[in-house]
Amino acid sequence: MVKQTDLAKTFVSIRPWSFIMSFNVLITSYVYAYYLGYKIDLVSSILALIGVILLHGAGNWFNDYGDYLRGVDRLGTGTVVYRPHPIVEKIFTPQNLLKANIALIITASLIGLYLAFFFERILVIPLGLAGALAGILYSMPDKGLKYHGLGEILIFITWGVLMSLGGFYAATGSIDPNILLVSAPLGLFITAVLFANNMRDLDHDREAGIKTLANILGRERSRIFYSSLLLGALLITVVEAVIRVLPYLSLLTLLSLPKIYDLIKLSKKPPENFDPETSKVINIYTPILVATLLIDKLFL
Repeated sequence: MVKQTDLAKTFVSIRPWSFIMSFNVLITSYVYAYYLGYKIDLVSSILALIGVILLHGAGNWFNDYGDYLRGVDRLGTGTVVYRPHPIVEKIFTPQNLLKANIALIITASLIGLYLAFFFERILVIPLGLAGALAGILYSMPDKGLKYHGLGEILIFITWGVLMSLGGFYAATGSIDPNILLVSAPLGLFITAVLFANNMRDLDHDREAGIKTLANILGRERSRIFYSSLLLGALLITVVEAVIRVLPYLSLLTLLSLPKIYDLIKLSKKPPENFDPETSKVINIYTPILVATLLIDKLFL
C-alpha cells in the first residue's frame, strides 16, 4: 500500500506550482479569443487544458531525469533543497520515472487525438507533437538544448508560441496571428522563471560541466538579461495597448511592476526558491490582463 506521504511527495516532485504558468497561457488564449468575437467550445477548451498540464508534468519530470543523469541534480543543489526530487528522494528509479513520463505523454496524446477527430481540431496533432518534442529537446541527457545555452529560446517558443496558438485553436477551431502578440509577454515571463532557476544554480551547473545561458553570461549580465525579460514583457503589453491589439484598460497590468522591482532586487542573490518566486509575477499579470479583456468586451 502506498503511503499518503509518498503520494504527497510524488505530487510535489512534479512541481505542480509550475502548472499555473500553462493554465495562465491557455486562459489568456481563451479569453482573448472571446474578446475578438470567436465562439469558444468549452469542452474542447477543458480537454486542451488537461492535455497541456499532462505534457507540462511530463516535461518537468523529464527535466529532472536528464539533470539527474548529467549529475546536475544531486543532494545540496538548489532544486533538490526546496522540493522533493523524484530520483534523488528515491520516489522513482530513473527507469520508472521515464515510464511515468511516457504514461503522461500517451494520455495527453489520446486527448489530442480525441480533439483532432471528434472536434475536428486536426492541427492539435502537430502542435501537440511539437510541444512534446520541445520537452524532450530541452533536457535530453547530454544533448539537451538547456545544456548548451539554448533552453530559453525553446521555452519561449513552447509557451509563447506553441501553447498559446494551440489553446486558441483548440477553443475556436481557428487561428488568429494576434494571439502570438498577446502571448509574447507571458512567453517572456515564463522564460524568466526558467532563467531564474539557472541563475540560482549557476555555480552547481558550472561544476557539473554544463553551459546554461546564465552560465555563459555570468552573474552580472544574467541579472541584466533577467531584468530585461521581466521589463520587456510589460513594455510589449504597453505597446500592444497603444496600437490597440489590447484594450487601453490592459495598461493596468503595470500594477505588476512593484513585484518585478522586488524580483530584480532579489536577483542580486537568488534564493533557493527563486524560480517559483519569479512565477508569482505571472499570477499578478495574467488575472489583470484577463479581467481587462472581459471588462472591455462586456461593458465598454
